[in-house]
Amino acid sequence: MKIDKTNTHLKNRLAGLLDKRSIYNEPFAIPFEPEIFPLSVRSLFPDARQIFLEIGSGYGEFTRENALRNPAAGIIALEKKRHRIAGSIREQKVMGLQNIRWMVVDINWFFDEIFEDNSFDRIIINFPDPWPKKRHHKNRFISNALLSSLSRMSKPDALLEFATDYFPYLSDTLSILEISPQWKNMHGRGRILSTIPGRPVSFFEQQKRDENLPVYFLQFVHARG
Repeated sequence: MKIDKTNTHLKNRLAGLLDKRSIYNEPFAIPFEPEIFPLSVRSLFPDARQIFLEIGSGYGEFTRENALRNPAAGIIALEKKRHRIAGSIREQKVMGLQNIRWMVVDINWFFDEIFEDNSFDRIIINFPDPWPKKRHHKNRFISNALLSSLSRMSKPDALLEFATDYFPYLSDTLSILEISPQWKNMHGRGRILSTIPGRPVSFFEQQKRDENLPVYFLQFVHARG
C-alpha cells in the first residue's frame, strides 16, 4: 500500500500505531521515518555478502538462528507487534549477533516505499495469518500487488520463500505466484515442499510438527532479467 508522504496526519497516525519511540533508541532497530524512505539496505550492512528480508518475524527465534547460520548476510526483519521486536532485540544482544535489524511495520499499511530497488537476495514470508474465514480473505497480504513490490526490491535471481501450515492459503498463494511473470517455481510448476533442508525451525513450525500437522513451503526465484 502506498502512502502519500505529504499527508502529515496519516504519517503521525502510523507512527503512533507503531509506537516508534519506545524501541527506536535501540541500535538494532530501524526507525519508522517515512522521510528517510526508500532505505538503502547496503548502508545498514556495508560488508554483507547478501541481504535477506523476513516478513513476519514473530518472536524472532527463526531470525536469530538464520543470522547465526548466515554470518555473512545482513537480515532485516519486519514484524507488526512492537513487544515482539523489543523481546527479539533483547535476545539478539544476549547472543551477540550484529547482523539483524528490526522494524515495526504492518505491511498492509505501508510497504511499497520502504526499500530501494534491487535490495534483497532472499525474501522470507514466515507463517502469515491465514485469515481462514472467507469474509476475512481481504486481509491476506499475498497479492499480485505485493509480488510486484517484492520484484522491484529483489535482485535478479533472488529467492522468495513462503511458509504456512494452512493448505487453502498455500493453494491460493501458489496460484498467484504461478501466474506471475516475475517469479518462477524453482522446483517445477506446482511443486510444494514439506521441508527445506538446513532451514531453521521456528517455534510455531516446531509446535505444528509436534502435533503431527503438516507444514508447507514454496520456493520461487525472481525471474526478472
